[in-house]
Amino acid sequence: MGKELLVFSHVTSTENVNLGETRHLTVRLAKEREFSFPEDFSKKLRTFISKRPVANDAWVNFKFIRVLHLNDIKEVSSSICKLILLRYLSIRSFSLTSLPQSISQLYHLETLNIENCWQLKELPDDMGKLTNLRHLYIAKSTKILKKFGRLHSLWSISPILFLGEEEDGRGIGELECLNNLCGHLRIHNMERVRDASHVQKAKLMEKGKVYQLEMVWKVRNDYSEVVQALELPPNLIELSINGFPDVKLAWTRLFANGSLHFLVEIKLLKCRNLEEIPSIWHIQPSLETLEISSMDKVKLLGGKCTSTRALAAPRLKHLTLRHMRVLEEWVENSTTTPNSFPFLEELIVEECSMLRIAPSDFPAVKEITLNCVGR
Repeated sequence: MGKELLVFSHVTSTENVNLGETRHLTVRLAKEREFSFPEDFSKKLRTFISKRPVANDAWVNFKFIRVLHLNDIKEVSSSICKLILLRYLSIRSFSLTSLPQSISQLYHLETLNIENCWQLKELPDDMGKLTNLRHLYIAKSTKILKKFGRLHSLWSISPILFLGEEEDGRGIGELECLNNLCGHLRIHNMERVRDASHVQKAKLMEKGKVYQLEMVWKVRNDYSEVVQALELPPNLIELSINGFPDVKLAWTRLFANGSLHFLVEIKLLKCRNLEEIPSIWHIQPSLETLEISSMDKVKLLGGKCTSTRALAAPRLKHLTLRHMRVLEEWVENSTTTPNSFPFLEELIVEECSMLRIAPSDFPAVKEITLNCVGR
């Protein structure tokens, strides 16, 4: 790219360099060395990546900048609002504790990545004005901004969405208008959802671009009506449910209507109060991968199935059972097929010390792992 792309390191000489032609600049300087910019610099600059702090926040003068990456800064200048053409902003800092309200004036910003700012606890309330924001990545220690539902253009939130209180504008209901969300949606703190109307307001059924969904309950609650009101995005491919509360068979209605035609992977993890799990592979015949782990009260796996479909797993290829400490029987009640797992290739059963009864006919199996089973 000739003069358009420059990389400065601690061994680079800045003599005889015409910065006026530079469009993409990366600065990799040693800690003891600072780099300053000429006053007329930045007219053509579009990308600035700094691996070290820049003297006197010189980047605030890059008025035509589109991509900005800052490293090891202690604060963000309120003059950042001058960068009105900025599309991508990434900040990596272990000492940054706040962002200026003026960041909400970056109306063209599409990506904000601050997931490596571990000391940043809250975001400015006015950030809801960033209506063109598509990707928001924040640290686990950072609260989602209030009224994040105003960010109608969002495609992805964080790597994880930690729910707050509904009354504080950080609840699940804020997902209502975020129908552009796509890919992987991970929702934690589901135990904070206390009213069925809130989960209905989220309209998960309208999130047609969400293909992977993870829902996590950290503690048990007794809001059974919330669980029964849950609906899933229609085009899900992968679903993970972690810490599901003790609502007998309420979660099976999520699959019973047969509308999840693309769902091929399910993980049920740490649902320690559930006492019964019917054969998921019967309810969801498209299933290819199933993992059931850490179910402390489940003694029987299988049992009666009321599905009108054939009682077989026509596509299941990978099955994992782990840490089922009281599981005694894994039974199948199929009488219409010679075996229920005709295409199962991998079977993993670990830490199921009380398991005595299980199917034995797996004609396509390639790998079986048994560890602490039936002893």
